Amino acid sequence: MGSSGINAEYMGSSGINAEYMGSSGINAEYMGDATKADEVEEFDQGRVFVGALPRGTEESEVRQQFEQYGEIADLTFPTRYDRKLEKKRGIGYAFVRYADTNDAQKAVDAGSGGLYLTTDETKEKQLVVQLAKVQKPRERKAPAEAGAGDDGDAEAGDRPKRRRRRGRKAGYEDEDAGGNADYQKIYQAIQSNFGRMTAEIKRLTEKVAALEAKIGDNTATDL
Repeated sequence: MGSSGINAEYMGSSGINAEYMGSSGINAEYMGDATKADEVEEFDQGRVFVGALPRGTEESEVRQQFEQYGEIADLTFPTRYDRKLEKKRGIGYAFVRYADTNDAQKAVDAGSGGLYLTTDETKEKQLVVQLAKVQKPRERKAPAEAGAGDDGDAEAGDRPKRRRRRGRKAGYEDEDAGGNADYQKIYQAIQSNFGRMTAEIKRLTEKVAALEAKIGDNTATDL
């Protein structure tokens, strides 16, 4: 059961592949990419992928639907939190693992003939039922090598030190120091001017007092 045959036999022209297997990445991860002819796909003979589940489908409904083909050893039903419903709900697909691989093939054969969820009375969505692709372990990326901005003795994968940010911080400190020096000069100038102004006021006060005393003496003499 190659990937191109699965797409043609189970997906058809109804657009199910585009609607449920497109941007979510499920098709690429579980269904395989039919365009990569050089890669040989491996399928888990005991695990069945069930897609195109109607909105609001519960895990119990999926179990009830597929346990009629054999004993279910494990059922994976991914969910996400729905803010409108204020609860978790299915995201449109599930994985059913059967204790007997022959039972898994029975479920796939039933899906090829056109299978709808029992609770879907309107039969708006035909289920996508096929063997699940074997999930290969993902390759871990090698740690990034030391690049610009790292110390000369830094090992590969070490987090680079942020010299630029430190330099900017030092610059800010220099600016603050320079600003404080300017404020000190201004403060000293104000103090100096204040002292001169105080002395001038004292001198003028004494001069006014002397003039008043002289005027008083002249008045007394005239009398």
